[in-house]
Amino acid sequence: MILEEYNFKKVVKEQKVCIELPKDWIGKEVEIIVKPVDLLNLKAIQNELTLLIQDLFWVSESDEPFELMNELQIPENTRIEKWVVDKLNLDKPIEIATIDFFFKNVIVHHEWQDEAAKESVDKFKRIYQLFQTKFEETIVLRSGDFEKKILIIGKTADNELVILKTKSIES
Repeated sequence: MILEEYNFKKVVKEQKVCIELPKDWIGKEVEIIVKPVDLLNLKAIQNELTLLIQDLFWVSESDEPFELMNELQIPENTRIEKWVVDKLNLDKPIEIATIDFFFKNVIVHHEWQDEAAKESVDKFKRIYQLFQTKFEETIVLRSGDFEKKILIIGKTADNELVILKTKSIES
């Protein structure tokens, strides 16, 4: 039975987590339960996404580049879509989609594609895999009428957001 939960000073050194316990615990029997977690190296994911979006375009009536937005912290127990819509002042109407639905047409190779198109498919596949496997929660928001702002959003367990932003021109 857990009687109390404590927040300890945690320091990561050489991929080890060092925990500082209170001095008044010296000489006491302490049981520490460690739960396995997938330690998300957010910086590594951001670096990989930065490399993947170089020379990658979202194809609509125009080819639009991607931009990585990071360093966004969402308050605990807050719905991503509401927070992002308010924080980034998105235009209405707003459409919400899953990453599965959003990426379904761009992660499939076709025999008619040239090498550049196949390379783009591979990049989209890797982006899709990163969002699918490395984030606790994901969502895609599309805002606006004809010039739609597209935000592909991933949330970590620490409530940090990583957003890939692009746009789609649809008349």
